[in-house]
Amino acid sequence: MSLIAKKMEKRISEDISIIKAYGTPHQAGSIYGRQARDKILKNIAKYKAILQSAHSQGWEKLREKTKKGSEEIRTYNEEAYQVMEGIAEGSRASLEDIMVLNYRYELLFSSKSSCTSLGISSKDLSLIAQNWDLYQAIEDGIVNVEYKVNANPKVFTQAEAGSLAHRGLNSDGLALCINALRSKDDRQELAVPLISVVGWSILNSNNLTKAFDWIQNARRSASINFMVAKHDLIVDIEITPREFDYMEPDDHGQIVHTNHFLCDRFKNLEGNISPCSWTRLLRANQLVKDLRREQSVEKTKLILRDHFDYPYSICRHMTGEPGIAGTSKTLASTIIDTSRFEVHYTIGNPCLSEYRTVKVLR
Repeated sequence: MSLIAKKMEKRISEDISIIKAYGTPHQAGSIYGRQARDKILKNIAKYKAILQSAHSQGWEKLREKTKKGSEEIRTYNEEAYQVMEGIAEGSRASLEDIMVLNYRYELLFSSKSSCTSLGISSKDLSLIAQNWDLYQAIEDGIVNVEYKVNANPKVFTQAEAGSLAHRGLNSDGLALCINALRSKDDRQELAVPLISVVGWSILNSNNLTKAFDWIQNARRSASINFMVAKHDLIVDIEITPREFDYMEPDDHGQIVHTNHFLCDRFKNLEGNISPCSWTRLLRANQLVKDLRREQSVEKTKLILRDHFDYPYSICRHMTGEPGIAGTSKTLASTIIDTSRFEVHYTIGNPCLSEYRTVKVLR
């Protein structure tokens, strides 16, 4: 662990329980909302402050704006919409407030989203992994949710309280990691929420073909990167509002992504890039190449704890201006081992935390 990091921050040791959201979509959402109520209400208050400091429209106008997204979501995936209704009921928050939380990515694209993802596939190990970087204020608003909705696979996801999903793994061995992207095709209108609703839909799929179908059929207003794995098959999908393309791991079964486009067809569409995206990509590629001699979950943890170019490192420490919307850091670290149906995760910087392990089995 970096000596600087030891001096800068305290070790995070909070043990976050897993919310078991089972039943119909509405029942699952209601359980989630009820058990995460305090964190959901705190996240609403925090995002009111964040959005009002970074957005020309006030919270009430944004609530009205997201109302128009209700029909969009219902048409795309009725189950996802019913879960959101349940979250609102269970938390005793308004549906409009829950909608704003689930449209957070589209409403508030930020250079604070500086995630690093990687994938490794070999005969002995298959995994995808991610450090999730965002506003420091959201760190205590993270929840672990285990869904079992109707006949869908069991899903483990770690998300902002009130949001349907983020990265995760299902009991059929399908996993998802997510990186923010920005393109010139991004627009202000709201379509289907990419992280929460498309992500939830992918994680509730029992095969990769259905996951691709959810991506293809989503009307999109923003760009994003999904790294998806099914057992030992890994694919990285770069998405814009107009189209998407994919990349496969290299000949050694390895792939890395940060926050800028890597597919040639999208490079002319590049939007505003955080300079650390290039540095993290170069460093992660260097470290992943070193893994060719010994691939393991433990070695992957070392990559995610790396402090090269601190504080803008793969394991990012607090940077930015003072204020709720100013500071950014690694909020959580996730390693999804699809060969063993395991998720290893931390809350907070992985250099300051031991990874906890969850099995995701039917």
